[in-house]
Amino acid sequence: MKIKQLLIAACIGTMFTACSSDDTAPQNAERVPINFTANIQQLIPAAGTRVSATTSGLSITDFADETEISVGFFGSGNSVIKKTDGVWNYTGDKLYYSLDGASQTVIGLYPKQSKSMGEVMHGYVSTPTDQSELSSYQSADIMGATATISAPTSEPVALNFKHLGAKIVVKLSGSSISSTFSIKMKNIITTGTYSTSGGVLKISKMYGNNTITFGNYTSAGQTAIIIPQEVAASTVLFEVGTGDVTYTYTTQDAINFKAGYEYTFNLTFSQTAINLSDVSITDWSADPDKSDAISGDLEK
Repeated sequence: MKIKQLLIAACIGTMFTACSSDDTAPQNAERVPINFTANIQQLIPAAGTRVSATTSGLSITDFADETEISVGFFGSGNSVIKKTDGVWNYTGDKLYYSLDGASQTVIGLYPKQSKSMGEVMHGYVSTPTDQSELSSYQSADIMGATATISAPTSEPVALNFKHLGAKIVVKLSGSSISSTFSIKMKNIITTGTYSTSGGVLKISKMYGNNTITFGNYTSAGQTAIIIPQEVAASTVLFEVGTGDVTYTYTTQDAINFKAGYEYTFNLTFSQTAINLSDVSITDWSADPDKSDAISGDLEK
């Protein structure tokens, strides 16, 4: 009798196990993972040029092997894809298509983020203020991509990355420019937030009136990357010099710094010349060997 009861219990347990398996198997089968391919969008906008640099690592036209990119949805997701031998694969948790076929907007950010996508999209992003260090300059070059998807497919979803900041280049000209002169951009908002509008990812300025120190990474001039923003006319925008010897550049008109554009400023030092022959000296005899006027330039 006891053996018969045990057999019945075993059969019932097997039935429940089978039912549980039947319930979950179709659902797991329908969960199609989202595969990706990623590239950097190479555009020449009508009003400017794409960001590029020489030795800084920002001149890349494609992501190199071993590059890691964060991917996720606006409210959640903490996945990473990595390029290995030209193919993008997950390094951890995968993203899946919606079971009900609802549209989803996937967001990609490079460099890889330390936080989940939900935290990143609901938090703040800050531009490094000292970009004289290469690592800080490179971290300022945030690139983003979005893709709206719905129907599951095994084909990889393309993420077309664009620069989310504006690149500033300053080239100095004029005599007596010291190699120790630093370039600083003043009155710049350095904190913003990520947002998506019409499927486009952008950084919107928030607050922070700071000074950004440039780095010397290209023969075109010293460079820095800022959050997109508009600077009003009559704003002290640049400070150039070293120690107590500084020069400033003030905007004449408002400038709207847009994402993905490069803005070059050619700044020339103005000089005031003082000819010493204009100075009258009395009660002293002229030196016969120095009878000609001595001339020279005095800089600010």
